[in-house]
Amino acid sequence: MFVDIEQLPSAAKVWIYQANKPLDNSTQHYILEKTKAFIESWDSHGRALKGSAAIYYSYFLILAVDEAHAGVSGCSIDKSVHFIKELGQELNIDFFDRTRQAFIQNGDIIVENFKNLKTHINVGMIKRDTLTFDNTVSNLEEFYSSWQVPASQSWLAKYFA
Repeated sequence: MFVDIEQLPSAAKVWIYQANKPLDNSTQHYILEKTKAFIESWDSHGRALKGSAAIYYSYFLILAVDEAHAGVSGCSIDKSVHFIKELGQELNIDFFDRTRQAFIQNGDIIVENFKNLKTHINVGMIKRDTLTFDNTVSNLEEFYSSWQVPASQSWLAKYFA
């Protein structure tokens, strides 16, 4: 069952998929429609899951599920990963490239390859207070409070020592 993300409890499980390129409005609309249809049929051992999806900053597809309604299982998680992979293949979007980190600079999203991060930090392109994203947050409470953090409070902190 699909609901608006704001209707899910703060403990709702979250998965964040970062696209390898910005998603234009029509692509965002298509992705959300397909994801809504997926969530409407998503289940865990025969029990309908209550979930939602949203796109933030034209790069991030957020998938969330209320485990108090029905708990997710390994099989239901596999179904969602398979769905996201198929959607990416259909649209030529890589939602699984873990070699790139996104930042907010001057109101824009900048996505950098990991191999360039230390250089960008050393020359001041990425500063301690540059906002970055922790795509490993696990529930909506963490998503709202800790998804966007200054680089110095992320895994990049070691480069600012």
